[in-house]
Amino acid sequence: DKKDLVLGTNGKWVPVQRKKTVIRVRKGKKYFEKIFYIRHTPNGPAFNDMYPGVLPAWAPLVTIRTDKRPIGDSLFALEKMAGARTVMDLREDLRTMYAPVNTFVAGDKAGNIAIFVAGRVPIRKQFRGTFPVPGWLAKYQWAGDIPYDDMPYGIAKGKTFFANANNLTVDPRRSKFIVNVDSAPNYRFQRINSLLSASNLQTMQTSEAVQLDQYLRRAKLLAPIMLKDLDKMKTGPIERKAL
Repeated sequence: DKKDLVLGTNGKWVPVQRKKTVIRVRKGKKYFEKIFYIRHTPNGPAFNDMYPGVLPAWAPLVTIRTDKRPIGDSLFALEKMAGARTVMDLREDLRTMYAPVNTFVAGDKAGNIAIFVAGRVPIRKQFRGTFPVPGWLAKYQWAGDIPYDDMPYGIAKGKTFFANANNLTVDPRRSKFIVNVDSAPNYRFQRINSLLSASNLQTMQTSEAVQLDQYLRRAKLLAPIMLKDLDKMKTGPIERKAL
């Protein structure tokens, strides 16, 4: 019966492992157990079992591949970085950090500032990792990690700045390797950029203004369109008050 088998990258059928996962949940002063049975394949656990009900019952097995390396090296890297004296020391200390992948912005007493991405990102030669791919085809397997020295980074000194707000750190069309494609829109980054560019001198007050800023560039683009559509709708006193 092949319902308990999946195609491996070598074109042969391989067994699916069914593992029991027990999670203790607290309710008030008592605990109860929730039991999950999750299927595992050579490409990771089944999304179908991790989030039951999201996919229809007839959906094929969709798996999520993750890095299985121990998290210990990442924790030691974070501990080591606490003693970094320069921005380049910090970047070097995070070389052994596997997960999570993060963007770091830092400065040192010598006046250097830097931005860099630390963490291990797999090399996907035939796809970007945005949509599911046929996991049984060898060409869609990971081809190692992006070398740490090829990860995005920048270092500068003087009248310049680096910023990031969950936007793309590097344009995937211009980078040697694809670090990420799915990211937050760059509205927040654009706002930070405009605030920092407004003054050559950054102080505690200007930094506070950036942190507390509530201006939404997205709203500037979308609000006129939304209001135009709302004008065509029948609204009551509650809706008109909200507008």
